[in-house]
Amino acid sequence: MTSTGAEVLGRQEIDGASRDSVNTALALYYAHSYRIGTVGLWSDYLIERIVVVGVVHAASTDRHFSALTEHLDEPRHDGGLPEFTWQASPFPLGRLDHLLQRGMAVTAN
Repeated sequence: MTSTGAEVLGRQEIDGASRDSVNTALALYYAHSYRIGTVGLWSDYLIERIVVVGVVHAASTDRHFSALTEHLDEPRHDGGLPEFTWQASPFPLGRLDHLLQRGMAVTAN
């Protein structure tokens, strides 16, 4: 994940057993981090803008989802991303349903 050069990295569903190893590994690459429950955000920048990542179980066109998109932008998905990659190491990955943001220029996703 860190080899992509991403300046901001979001992870979800970090279980208690892997929380410390994920934090230790990503702290080597990112100066700032913020975690709530099983969701974490690591960044080269101070985390003062808004980023929402996750599986929200709603389509972008859902009327309830519009409460989020009234205040946040959802960049177009580039495509070509895997649905799920269950690699043995270092961590299994799953593509997020949505990434919403405000205050940043999205260059790729």
